[in-house]
Amino acid sequence: MNLSEINIVYDLVSGRTEPVPFYVKSDLTGLGKVNQDFEMIETTVSQRRGMDSERQQRESEEQRKLREVTLVSIPSFIVKRNI
Repeated sequence: MNLSEINIVYDLVSGRTEPVPFYVKSDLTGLGKVNQDFEMIETTVSQRRGMDSERQQRESEEQRKLREVTLVSIPSFIVKRNI
């Protein structure tokens, strides 16, 4: 019995004529960190941020009162006004 007949890895590699590609990283991130960051950015950007008017439509009566009380307690020069 020949080694190539029982060695499965030999059969898998024997078809490859060129070496396995090897890349040298030039950045300081770990392996897979760039892909992880890219996926995080994609999921964050794909979700649209809700507008204040949409949030106010969904809020309960208690949340509305709390928001109004909070706005009254903030000095007027801090609150942005649309003129």
